[in-house]
Amino acid sequence: MRIRYRSKPGGPIEKLVLQGHPVLAPDIRSCGEIGPGPAKEWGGSFYEIFMAYKLGKSMVGMRAEDILVCARLLSKTEAKTPTPVHLIAIAEAGPAALHAVMVEKQLFGQLTLRDSITSWIPTVRDPTQPGQLVQTVHGALQAYDLADLLASLPKDGVPVGADSR
Repeated sequence: MRIRYRSKPGGPIEKLVLQGHPVLAPDIRSCGEIGPGPAKEWGGSFYEIFMAYKLGKSMVGMRAEDILVCARLLSKTEAKTPTPVHLIAIAEAGPAALHAVMVEKQLFGQLTLRDSITSWIPTVRDPTQPGQLVQTVHGALQAYDLADLLASLPKDGVPVGADSR
């Protein structure tokens, strides 16, 4: 089942626009409304996940790059001086959003996570959880967890939806 979070009439995007907020809702690679449905086993596209790995990258990192490009564009086009972006990350976009915010904190005024993992520890405890390979960064747990990224952000700027894991 594909969940359409964003672009339906009366949905969250329309509400933000009607309140006068600039909205940019890109579908980051292999994700979102136009991406392939999450595979039961791997999450995302098996081929894209392993191509990224072979290139020494992760899907999380490549998606973070997508988010940063879009945030830079929105930050500069909506005002004469750069405006902090309110980033809303849903489901598998969450880990990439956390990484993007950590890389360029000055771009973002707020981060909201919905239906997103906020730690890799449950995946380590149960590696059979479906759809988690796309959410991983090879070797990252030797240095940090997603929870560490979240904890390092200002509490007033990071509402985490009640449905985040």
